[in-house]
Amino acid sequence: MTREQKKQQRHDAIVTHGLQLIRTHGFDEVSVKQITDAAGLAKGTFFNYFASKGDLIAHWYDAIVEKAIAENAKQPLSSDLDTILDIGLYCINATLAEPELWNAKRQLVATNVALQTAESRMDEKLREFFSELFKDRVCALSAREIADLVVCVLTGTVQECATYGASNDIEKLVQDRLKNLLTLIPPKSLA
Repeated sequence: MTREQKKQQRHDAIVTHGLQLIRTHGFDEVSVKQITDAAGLAKGTFFNYFASKGDLIAHWYDAIVEKAIAENAKQPLSSDLDTILDIGLYCINATLAEPELWNAKRQLVATNVALQTAESRMDEKLREFFSELFKDRVCALSAREIADLVVCVLTGTVQECATYGASNDIEKLVQDRLKNLLTLIPPKSLA
């Protein structure tokens, strides 16, 4: 096994065992030492890959958004709304399916630079992807401005539902709000 393969193997072991421990015991109840013990590594090895446990949560979040975009890039759906909903609802459902990780992300994002960076990076990737959907539109807004509004609707609705405890309505709210927004955008030109 090459040196790079060994490094990747250690990284993956930290991620796998760290996230599993957090899922089982809760973010605050798991120490870096417990993670590295479960991974069969020395405690200091953790810090070769992650600055803090919060960085594990950032890694988890990155992977969700990356997967949603990658899957949709392979085979875009029939309508803009379907494509946006597919990506947005995948991300929402994947995060909500992991309550311990989701709650840790929400608690840490205000203070953890890695999570803030991950959120910014993932929002930017979504903007880039959605900009491509709208690049051929003739309207008062640029494709980038439309994509920015779509990301704002997605992230704002998630934040609103998380803050006010309306998670059971989140899919309908996202769908309704995006549908309303997209009625303001002209369809693709057939030229």
